[in-house]
Amino acid sequence: MEYGRHISPQDEDILKELKKYWRDSVKIDFDIVHEPCIFYNYHGLWDIVYKLSKDGTYTKNRWSYVQDAHRAIISFVREQKAISYEQEKKYQENFHKKREEIKTKGFRDDIKDE
Repeated sequence: MEYGRHISPQDEDILKELKKYWRDSVKIDFDIVHEPCIFYNYHGLWDIVYKLSKDGTYTKNRWSYVQDAHRAIISFVREQKAISYEQEKKYQENFHKKREEIKTKGFRDDIKDE
């Protein structure tokens, strides 16, 4: 049984339009069932952000696919930035907590003497 489909000229047109804004951070590749998807590279990791039409036919005009893919990328980037922001915020909180602990208790190595 064959999965998925090949990349169509319409898919390449969508990619070409997305590359005008996102440059080399977008590509078309295949997911696990060999269907073409738009992938976005966020700090070295490629993630699926938008699945293209399963059968390759575009009942709407392809500009709606470009817009939808563009929105999906923006949503993905915002989500990743929010995660990064939360991680940085937690790191800062832990740093300040440790600094206050050192101010009150003094600096000690955590190595126990035998």
